[in-house]
Amino acid sequence: MADLAFSKIFQLQGLGSLIIGQMSSAGEAIQQFMTVLFAYLATAHLIGASLERRQVTIFTCLYLLWQFSTLLVFGIRSYSTSTTIAAVHALDANVVAPPSILPQVITVSWVVLLLGALVASLYFMWAVRHPKSE
Repeated sequence: MADLAFSKIFQLQGLGSLIIGQMSSAGEAIQQFMTVLFAYLATAHLIGASLERRQVTIFTCLYLLWQFSTLLVFGIRSYSTSTTIAAVHALDANVVAPPSILPQVITVSWVVLLLGALVASLYFMWAVRHPKSE
């Protein structure tokens, strides 16, 4: 009986450390996204108006490719975290389960927020390259 209890405790501890690792990986994806976003904004502000159209196109395509891949990584890591949380709840019926839709809502909220920041950064580059004449 004690052996069974200890094995269940070790399973829960292992899954708990796995959840923490996956959450930190998702946080790192957000940090990478924000770092590249602010680099793009700084470039747009400092030299955006003097770049040629071809340079802006290449720079923006690389930027979008990087950001979309980072968002994909974030989504996968967040989904893995919610799957691991569900596995913990399946292992131990005594653990009070949060609403099952909450991790997905949080993930979708972050993705929408980051996509909004992506669109805003593209608009900023457009505004720098095409200033309104007063």
